[in-house]
Amino acid sequence: MTQKKKKKLLFAGMLSLIVFMSGIYVFQLIKLSEANYSLGQKERQLSSIEEENNNLKLAVSRSSNLNRVEDKVKELGYSKMGNIDFINIPSSSVAVK
Repeated sequence: MTQKKKKKLLFAGMLSLIVFMSGIYVFQLIKLSEANYSLGQKERQLSSIEEENNNLKLAVSRSSNLNRVEDKVKELGYSKMGNIDFINIPSSSVAVK
């Protein structure tokens, strides 16, 4: 082999290696972008689920407090209230000094 052919072969090999490595780099960059996008979606889902969980905890707490109030009322022997009727007294019938 002549020196010129060796240089051409070396140049072609180096060029092939650079193209191959660039292809691998681009492929990995695309996969990394997909992973970051997927991670962002999962984080948004997690945030939404955490917010929903907090709302459910608050609703359970409110319900529990209401049940405790009702139990305390029954324990103290109070009866359930119905309609309240008020007596309207005209101001002219009130005794004045």
